[in-house]
Amino acid sequence: MLKESRFKESALNESPLNQNALKNWPEMERPREKLVSLGSSSLSDAELLAIFLRTGVRGCNVVDLARQLLKSFGSLGAIFAASQEDFCARHGLGMAKYVQLQACLEMSKRYLAENIKDIDCSLTSSQATRDYLLSELRLETREIFAVLFLDNQHRVLTFERLFFGTLNAAAVY
Repeated sequence: MLKESRFKESALNESPLNQNALKNWPEMERPREKLVSLGSSSLSDAELLAIFLRTGVRGCNVVDLARQLLKSFGSLGAIFAASQEDFCARHGLGMAKYVQLQACLEMSKRYLAENIKDIDCSLTSSQATRDYLLSELRLETREIFAVLFLDNQHRVLTFERLFFGTLNAAAVY
């Protein structure tokens, strides 16, 4: 009985489905190990996404799944901007991963906003203001009426979205 279960285990490990498993990759090619060893900037978009996704699906390791998603959506930005329905409709993705992705995105936004406040960033030029507003509004799919509050040295105090409109108009009351 014990020999039979060992035979089944070894047959499973040698099956075509497991040959492409990440654990069979050289250690320095695995995304997590590569990040620890070489830093996050050394990873491709697919490898970063694979770390976030954590697991692949039957017959497809996590890095291949990440590559498929990038090809399907077109970019990391498009994945972040995907609707819940569109994201969850993909094989291997569900509500839990969608919620994680949105939480990751929100943490990134807050981190960047915190950095802008911490470094005493002044919006003294139109380019600096444009860059700040792009970081705040990049993923919006509709018109937004917002107010940017600055102090007398042109440092950002807060940014508030007041009215939300349609694709090409926002009514302000």
